Amino acid sequence: MKLIVDDDYIDKMSSFISQSLNNMEKDLREFQKIVLAMNLSGIKQGSTAKALEAFAESISVLRSGSELTELARQTKMYCSTYKDKIDDADRDLY
Repeated sequence: MKLIVDDDYIDKMSSFISQSLNNMEKDLREFQKIVLAMNLSGIKQGSTAKALEAFAESISVLRSGSELTELARQTKMYCSTYKDKIDDADRDLY
């Protein structure tokens, strides 16, 4: 059996995943601001206002619990470490 590891592909996917997670963090932050602004400036009472408040709180909990930026950092580190481990194992075989 032959194992081929494409270092360039690992680097590209690592960057893509990390960037996507960082963008998701930024998008969630902006979305939360929009929902809060709607609630503060436009819809102040009633069930819609209460729903927006609950939704904004849900976004806040999602952002604080997910730690997307940290996950992006770990992804890059894991991919780099993976390539190093493959290279070390490859030296043992040849």
